[in-house]
Amino acid sequence: MVALQKNRHLIIAYTIIRKDDYVTSDELATITNSSTRTIKSDILYIGDVFKENGGEIISKKSDGYTYQVTNPEKFESFRKKVYLLDYYYINQPDLASHHKRMYIIRRVLSAKNSVKIDDIADELYISRSAMKREMAEATEYLQSYRIKLVSVTGHGVHCEGDEKYFRLCALGAFGITYHDYQKEEQVSSFSQLFDSNYEEFQAERRIMLMILRKDHYYIRDNRTQSLARYFVLMKNRMNEGIFVTVSEKEKQVIKGLPSYKVAVDILENIESFFDVKPMKTKSLLQQFICFAIVIFPGMKSRLKIQVSFMKTFLIPTVI
Repeated sequence: MVALQKNRHLIIAYTIIRKDDYVTSDELATITNSSTRTIKSDILYIGDVFKENGGEIISKKSDGYTYQVTNPEKFESFRKKVYLLDYYYINQPDLASHHKRMYIIRRVLSAKNSVKIDDIADELYISRSAMKREMAEATEYLQSYRIKLVSVTGHGVHCEGDEKYFRLCALGAFGITYHDYQKEEQVSSFSQLFDSNYEEFQAERRIMLMILRKDHYYIRDNRTQSLARYFVLMKNRMNEGIFVTVSEKEKQVIKGLPSYKVAVDILENIESFFDVKPMKTKSLLQQFICFAIVIFPGMKSRLKIQVSFMKTFLIPTVI
């Protein structure tokens, strides 16, 4: 895979795509603070990137460079990525690192098999040395949720960890709101974890809000969104045959929590939304174990047992 390896390449590609007319080597040199000789060398490489992504750079003496589309579908995807990367990497350098780190986390967290680090670097259009720095940050984030990144020679890396921590990590990696998530470069396999019918999602959320208010649990709006999103993740994982394992000791502690009755009330009201074949042999409440994790940080906890339980069994070190 041929990729834009430098920020200069990204700026050149962005400028050529964005401009309706030809752009000269002198103009590109000024924009990138480089020489026209460097620009001409870069264009040869960037031309290969365009070809691989459904486009072609056109060079005309005295006029400069422009492009034409050879594969509209492929090029449209490429264009969106270039615009997005330019926004993050060039205009907002602080957000750029966050964006890359979250992309890596989502990519490895949702991969069915091992994924090669070089492939992710190509997808992000960053160098191997830059990728090492981002991987270190991503690994630290995963570890904070007790998720281990395992490297297998010749195959790449994959995540290992308890399912309940996987779900919490995925929820954290999604972000606060769907709107914010949509602004970032998408990882299709990660998006599928939270794939849901919008009307159904809102209906579940309304039911949760109604019951939480009835039981005097006052939580922030973003927490209710996270809670509803957890339901989506929970359903999708269960449909794949992936369940949370809870020990007898954990079950007893759960039943002693003040939120246990609220969890039961919510589940009884939204159980009709679950269409999971293995449900007869698995406890739905057991799968909803992360209920406490999602809502407790946003509510006024009254009993120390809640904090003790979270620290002992569920809360990752990042919280």
